[in-house]
Amino acid sequence: MALKAHSVMLRVLRVPMLAVLGAFLAVLAGPIASAQTQSAGGAGRIDGARGVVTVQPVRGPVQIGGRGLQLNEGDRISTGTDGIALILLNDGTRMTMRPNSQLVLETVRYVAARPAESSMVLGLLKGGFRAVTGLIAKAGPGTSQVRTATATLGIRGTEFDARLCEKDCASARPASAPAASAPQRAAPRNRVLAAARVVRMRGDLTARDANGRVRILAEGGPVYPGDTVATADRSIAILAFRDESKVTLASNTQFRVTDFVFDPKQPREGRFVANLLQGGLRAFTGLVGKAQPANVSFRTATATIGVRGTGMDIFVEPGGTRVQTWDGIVVVQIGDRQIEVGVGVCTLEDKTTQCRIVPDELTRPDGVQVDFDTLFGTADQDADAAGLYVQVRDGHIRIQVGDRFIDLGAGEVGFTDGRIVVRPAVVPPGIAFDGTPLPGDSLPNDIGSLFSNSGLDNRNVCTP
Repeated sequence: MALKAHSVMLRVLRVPMLAVLGAFLAVLAGPIASAQTQSAGGAGRIDGARGVVTVQPVRGPVQIGGRGLQLNEGDRISTGTDGIALILLNDGTRMTMRPNSQLVLETVRYVAARPAESSMVLGLLKGGFRAVTGLIAKAGPGTSQVRTATATLGIRGTEFDARLCEKDCASARPASAPAASAPQRAAPRNRVLAAARVVRMRGDLTARDANGRVRILAEGGPVYPGDTVATADRSIAILAFRDESKVTLASNTQFRVTDFVFDPKQPREGRFVANLLQGGLRAFTGLVGKAQPANVSFRTATATIGVRGTGMDIFVEPGGTRVQTWDGIVVVQIGDRQIEVGVGVCTLEDKTTQCRIVPDELTRPDGVQVDFDTLFGTADQDADAAGLYVQVRDGHIRIQVGDRFIDLGAGEVGFTDGRIVVRPAVVPPGIAFDGTPLPGDSLPNDIGSLFSNSGLDNRNVCTP
């Protein structure tokens, strides 16, 4: 009878005890595993673990993914049902892997002396992760990628989440949580915060935000209200705005988006105010200018240019502000004087002058074809659709499937199932309200916390 009872007890405890053992080893085995695998030129390390985490090297046996375990190129990191892993790569990239995830470190090469030669390629096979990228992504466009079976993410120095959903993102409720303990939250709308995006460029382009942070811009890169966009020597750029305005920036130009507000349902309430601090531009005003011309203006140190549904060139020169018009009419205000400038008329400060010959490389922006729906639009999408979701918290991500792509900026969410690439109009709650710790957040590392967060019944834990 005692033998039979013992057998029943073993069957009852077998599954939770195995999970407990894995969790226990994930906490305690890290430093030992790290000492056994430490080698020069590693890709990074596991900076924290909860639950079951394993690492499969290219060669050798599977290792327990404890804190301190060194990671190398080719390693496949896996998290169990209740596993979470904090990963620190050698360029400073930090990631939090979700439960039930698999990630391969395909390439992680940081060359401090020559950052442009650095590269990072991550393969997401299952589940997802949250990331804050490091120095490799900041080295320039094309240095960092995340690959899935159907899409490639081009990373432009950013904070983002990537998750492969299998109809499990429609709920923000953890899979193990009772419905009553975690009420469903309403799905929020997907919002595009960018005022404009770069649609063409040559050379080097940067943006400085209102807090003084400078970032490198690539094609598709977002420009926000308060940003100052700067072109380098022999560099040009074309910006397309959400209200369908387009601006071509000349070399050595500094252009600030001082104020931009636009709702396609209320274009008359929109505002477009820009400052040309240095250099030159060609501008073609959009829907705000058509609906409410008085709400659009371009400013320099000496003049304010108001528009009447207009195409114009503005240059800041030693002698002052030069304005010439090729579509519509502008009104140049200098002090208390106003001068109307029609097509073919050119002014320098408050005097009519000879028109400046604009180089051919400075394309008139009205002739540039732009797909504004792809740049800024959203599409209806089922919240439980299976595929790859990407949420950008800061920076710029490009989701590419073949020759189709969309660019995402801060606050935007993108989706692809290998056939379509869109911004879903409504963000699934499982993406919007993800409870996975952000990179840099700490994880509980005591055994009691492991059990309390794992969904296991700690009454089955052996105690002395």
